[in-house]
Amino acid sequence: MTAPSLLDNWSSLSGEPVVNLAEVVWRYSRAGLNITVGTDSKTYGSLTTMVTALCFREVEARNGVIVFYKRDIVPRFSGLRDQLYEETMRSIALAGEVTRLTGSPPNIHVDINPKQDYKSNRYHDEIMGVVMGCNYNPSSKPDAWAADIADMFT
Repeated sequence: MTAPSLLDNWSSLSGEPVVNLAEVVWRYSRAGLNITVGTDSKTYGSLTTMVTALCFREVEARNGVIVFYKRDIVPRFSGLRDQLYEETMRSIALAGEVTRLTGSPPNIHVDINPKQDYKSNRYHDEIMGVVMGCNYNPSSKPDAWAADIADMFT
């Protein structure tokens, strides 16, 4: 039995299953759209819902985005750092697949807030460094709109 691919079990914004995400990625990248990845999660009792959003947007667009998402249910994390790292690693893994398919790295939006009033702030520099260390361009709140889109499906 083979492990499921990162490109399996995706849905369109309307909730319809995506049969071939690799083809979708290739088609939109060839159309010149920017690709952005973001992941968010929410814990409900003993389980956490993880959602990764794969977003396509025209280069100069300020509004409008084509969205695909993947939702997984995992056991609750032991702490915020572990949860934020899992979000980040899921985005990095998908970014690797996108890069492999298109030859061009996507942007990664992380659900980290640079403002000291937020708990995620204590991991801001660390998480941003991980993403940059993997040769991707990260954005954090308030510019992390792809992570906000993922949040809509948690």
